[in-house]
Amino acid sequence: MLTVHWVLISGFALYILFTFYFIVGIFRLKKYPQVQEPLPFVSVIVAARNEEKSLPALLDDLGLQDYPNDKIEFIIADDRSEDDTWIIIQKKQNQDSRFTGVQIAELNPEMTPKKYALSKAIQESRGEIILTTDADCRIHNGWARSMVDALSSGAGIVVGLSTVDFTNEGFFDRYQFVDFLGIMSANAGVLGWGMGWSGSGQNLGYKRVLFENIDGFKPVAHLVSGDDMYLVQAISNIAPAVFNTDQNSYSHTKPSPTIKSFISQRVRWSSNSKPSFSSRPTFFIFLLSGFLANIGILAGIFSAVAVQWIPLAFGIKFIFEAMVIFSGARRFGIQVPPITFVFWNALQPLYIPIIGLMGLIGRFKWK
Repeated sequence: MLTVHWVLISGFALYILFTFYFIVGIFRLKKYPQVQEPLPFVSVIVAARNEEKSLPALLDDLGLQDYPNDKIEFIIADDRSEDDTWIIIQKKQNQDSRFTGVQIAELNPEMTPKKYALSKAIQESRGEIILTTDADCRIHNGWARSMVDALSSGAGIVVGLSTVDFTNEGFFDRYQFVDFLGIMSANAGVLGWGMGWSGSGQNLGYKRVLFENIDGFKPVAHLVSGDDMYLVQAISNIAPAVFNTDQNSYSHTKPSPTIKSFISQRVRWSSNSKPSFSSRPTFFIFLLSGFLANIGILAGIFSAVAVQWIPLAFGIKFIFEAMVIFSGARRFGIQVPPITFVFWNALQPLYIPIIGLMGLIGRFKWK
């Protein structure tokens, strides 16, 4: 029993050190000057499956990008959609020559669906810079230009901020906003140190030659998820990785409509931790420390010996997690709903162990 206590205490202490690492990293983030002409040719890649409701808005955002028309193209891959997604793509490419649709009718036996859809779209593209976002996202008019500016600093890959849209009336939406902001703030903190742990396919940019150097998605072709995390880790092994704090570069996504879909998404993300054991040991140790810190607080509530220390441990964890999220929000120029943060933080000792264990055994469903 004493050994278990020391494991939990060590995990908690290590987790707090990681949060301090993120906080300092956030303050190390840089702004990137606007690159001068000539601008590089950019290919924007989007994979869509059954996105007839969300895709039109994104296509409109892409069409309004403040980037020379002869230096940008948009490749939209329809991944076996059963709705009108392909019809929407065809209509857009008929209206705007910068758009090209790629229709995928069947599964590929050697590569999981989204990676295959992205790979096929990239094969059809011509850009020296590849930018990606998701079909259910919204982006600013200056998104492409801002991401190119960040890459022009000498970086091989840039991670942009993605946030969850919410209304003041929707508490569950605000909860998702805080939860995702915590993930993005931690990623930003790591990238502030020049390290590449993870990112979001909702807002990524990288150099084509580096994508080819890592053999595309072939090394992880069998993994259902984690294409974004793989890209950040693999490319940052051979070139610098940065985080873009320019507000023009932000993308925005809709919150999950139900608790069930939200949990399934987070479990899918959590399942990506297993490959990190070998690809990014430090990242895996952080995830493990977070798991131990939260399960230690949860278990301590039921321990006569440890329960007296739980308020102190929870208070320390609350302060450091608040510093990560609020420091990130301040750096990004966005506001955090404080009451929602308190509720989010209080739920972590239960939420993290459940999601972590479900991710470990792969209990999730994806479209």
